[in-house]
Amino acid sequence: MKTMLWLLVAAAGFGLMLFSAVAFQGPASPPSASDGQVYVAPAPFYTFAVGQALLFLGCSFLLVRLCTFLAPRVRSSLLGAPLVEIHTRRRLFLTLALVYFGLAVLFAVVVYQVPDVQRSLVATVRKALKTGPLVPVAQAYASRSIVRAALMTVAINFTLGSFAVITLPSLIVPGVGALMAVLRAALWGLVLAPTNPLLLRRMAPHSLTMFLEGAGYVLAGFFALLVPIYLLRRSEGETVLRRYGKAVVVNLKGNLLVLIVLAVSAVYEAVEVILQS
Repeated sequence: MKTMLWLLVAAAGFGLMLFSAVAFQGPASPPSASDGQVYVAPAPFYTFAVGQALLFLGCSFLLVRLCTFLAPRVRSSLLGAPLVEIHTRRRLFLTLALVYFGLAVLFAVVVYQVPDVQRSLVATVRKALKTGPLVPVAQAYASRSIVRAALMTVAINFTLGSFAVITLPSLIVPGVGALMAVLRAALWGLVLAPTNPLLLRRMAPHSLTMFLEGAGYVLAGFFALLVPIYLLRRSEGETVLRRYGKAVVVNLKGNLLVLIVLAVSAVYEAVEVILQS
């Protein structure tokens, strides 16, 4: 019953996002817009924001339920151990997911009031796609090859987006990667807020990309938090070094789970972005 409830919540949220793009007409400018740009009127924007919040809420609970369902059933120690950690500390995992996706929605609402911030950030992202480390990703999507785009996406998201930014820093400064993850969520909200009609039409399917990719980063952030938890709990080992070693092992195993989720996300994102372009 609970699974069905959260499915309905997520479906209702997705429906609201589609409704906001289809049913509302007539662009308008938010309070601080004075640049002549066309902006989405408040009604469709806030309808979308509510729908996105419901989608993220429902999907977050469904993700926790999926992990707790799989934990006792997956026999492989590589995947089973990380799933057991999520099952054991499911409240922590759920809290991190809600904070992550909640910040994405919150900062989208904030940037709607100050659209100049979004325009500046989008310009920076576009520059990175032309001259920075994301150039191969942009070229892959420009080729319209779903396989190539998916492979480049998962390579960048896992190595740079997850392992280098969330996991490795947490092994140096215990748990700091979780902070890096939630900061990314805030940046997503600022950059991807559907403040113009084109973004409003495209962001309903792209919100599923946001959730799938975000789920990978939430997983990485969760395992990052286990580093300080292990270090502070004597039950995890007699010495600090032994506890740290266990934390490293669980993070390495957890990253296999992160890689699987980001791979699924990359395939969906490649299909979604290419079909919408």
